[in-house]
Amino acid sequence: MANESAFGGDTLSTRWASALVGGGVGCALATGSTAAFHFLTWSVPFWVVLTVLILPGVGVGGAVAGYLRGSEQREGVLVGGLAGVISTIPGLVFVSTPLLHSGVELISHFADQSYTAGLLIAVVVAIAAVIIASVAVAIVTIAAVISAIGGAIGAAVSDSRPPK
Repeated sequence: MANESAFGGDTLSTRWASALVGGGVGCALATGSTAAFHFLTWSVPFWVVLTVLILPGVGVGGAVAGYLRGSEQREGVLVGGLAGVISTIPGLVFVSTPLLHSGVELISHFADQSYTAGLLIAVVVAIAAVIIASVAVAIVTIAAVISAIGGAIGAAVSDSRPPK
């Protein structure tokens, strides 16, 4: 006989609870292991850190969410994807905030000197912001897919019934 799902209650609240726990685990594993690895050795390329530490951490977070959700594959994939999106939010905030501040400071510095220079820098910053936003969307999408795969694996090994 299978056990009940880890979180009781209605479907929507248990889905979000599982996704938040899995997203927190994924975020903690990805950022914590990256920070520790970064302080140990400074000469490691970013792609090594990305493939060895960040992506598996997000996948484990999805697996935790899928496991907590129960044994139904569809629900495991859904909460795993949500956990992947949730796990990327802190990193995106910590990266985008200084970039936004730097862009505004750059525009204001050149706008004080000349209207044309300020306008030109504003256009350059806007183009850079679009490129950075595109990269952020790609990162969130990749994290959601990897975490959804982890959610499917977590649901497959779970012995809990999904909530009704």
